[in-house]
Amino acid sequence: MVDINQAISLHNSGNFQDAEKIYLEILSSEPDNAYVNNLLGLLCSQTTQFSKAEFYLKKAVELEENENYLENLGICYYLQD
Repeated sequence: MVDINQAISLHNSGNFQDAEKIYLEILSSEPDNAYVNNLLGLLCSQTTQFSKAEFYLKKAVELEENENYLENLGICYYLQD
């Protein structure tokens, strides 16, 4: 079983590749998980994968009206300029 807390810990320590694998594994069974879509979007933004970041962050915002998710999407757009 995958553990979101492990993914967050990996993400926070800069182990983006392993964190991304866990996020994707979670999303494979829970594609409408706004929280994980947001986290994966942040990770993609941090690793300059902006088109992927935009996809996941937009999905998070569409699934749940959350000001943090919207702010993260705005930051993603800002970083692309």
